Amino acid sequence: MSELETKATPIKLAGLPLVRQKSDRDSITWYFQMDGQVDGYDKLRISLHYTKGGTNWATGDINPRGYYVSLQPVSLAETPWGVSESCTLFDTRSGKVKLEEANRFSAAKILTLQAKALEEIEPYARAVVLEAAGVAA
Repeated sequence: MSELETKATPIKLAGLPLVRQKSDRDSITWYFQMDGQVDGYDKLRISLHYTKGGTNWATGDINPRGYYVSLQPVSLAETPWGVSESCTLFDTRSGKVKLEEANRFSAAKILTLQAKALEEIEPYARAVVLEAAGVAA
């Protein structure tokens, strides 16, 4: 089985099949295969993560500590060194949604937020999927 494939239980988002999943200490990331492409990107990366908050240098706002879910169109490619991921920074289809404010990270909490994260980001994912399929949203 290649690195791009997964043995994970079938998770779907906006009707898309899950093709890869990875977990780090403070995040869970899913990659879903789109039927078409958006600017050459054929997958959606959905990431559930904890952030310590602070100043957002791009907007000047203060981001609170807590759990967020983000969406980014990407492409993945296998290389001799592992899996390479490509995306466009500041893509207008990308974004994040705050799920809960929290002063500290909890591994148990991030596991309980998985279903809520996928539910909250689904409307945004559907819009990208429609664009990839060539349908006006």
